[in-house]
Amino acid sequence: MLINNNSDKGIACLCICRLYLSIVFSYLLQNYTLVQFCKHNYAFGCYERKHITLKILEKKTYLHYKQSYNGQNEENLFKAHIEILNAFSRIIGQSFFVADYNKQKFIYVSAKPLFLCGYTEEEVVKMGYSFFREAVVKEDIELMMEADKKWHEFFNLLSDKEKQNFTVSFDYRLKQPGGDTILINQKNSPVFQKESEKPKFTLSIINLSVNSHSGNMIATLNDSNLNYKYSFATKRWNQVTPIQLSKREREILLLSSQGFSNKRIADTLFIDISTVKFHKSNIFPKLNVKNIMEAVRYANNYKLL
Repeated sequence: MLINNNSDKGIACLCICRLYLSIVFSYLLQNYTLVQFCKHNYAFGCYERKHITLKILEKKTYLHYKQSYNGQNEENLFKAHIEILNAFSRIIGQSFFVADYNKQKFIYVSAKPLFLCGYTEEEVVKMGYSFFREAVVKEDIELMMEADKKWHEFFNLLSDKEKQNFTVSFDYRLKQPGGDTILINQKNSPVFQKESEKPKFTLSIINLSVNSHSGNMIATLNDSNLNYKYSFATKRWNQVTPIQLSKREREILLLSSQGFSNKRIADTLFIDISTVKFHKSNIFPKLNVKNIMEAVRYANNYKLL
């Protein structure tokens, strides 16, 4: 029961964060119309539709406002929403960014170092998508371009309902200060301001990959639990069967992600320590990983928990 409650709280937290992010994003793009969220019964105030302009400077992001709403300064409002994104970054403890794909620029980049490759977040925002040409390993740039093109083509073929539940992830290598490289997993989710309209933003979360090579692009339709894997060799999407974990395996993975030892997991679940080891030995081949750390990372990356 404890596991289910924690899972439900986590899902609720993610839903609330996504809702708030969708509200924040409506403020952030140049010459976009402010959305009246009050009509959806969200208690964030009701303002007239007006236009705002975003300018990105080298050391800070600020809102050059044309008008204020009910006497409230839009620059202060924008800064408050940036602080919400900063707080979100601190809470989830992961690298993420918000991007405008059509304009090839970043709207927001978190301060977590995994994605920054030695740059500051302000420098990455200023660079826009040219950051990828500087930070991604040369051999992976073409792969990234193909991945970007193919998942957008796939996305455009979906129904409006399917688009609302779409995520896609793929792996590529980033250069690190000192000459090393790391393989990261980028998971993208389009952000919609209104139903039946094209998304203006993409929210991307960055994690270390558990795979051994670049590529590994998987598109997921979350409402139907369908997964599609793209083959860079055949240039085709193929439906794949989602990995199924038992309730006990998910419990053990969740407790392991909290740093529990085998003994503590056994005591918590009122099972023998040998049973814990047995379930872990079943989990590893299912996820194609070598240890519990990789298993937890895989489960988080592919939403198995």
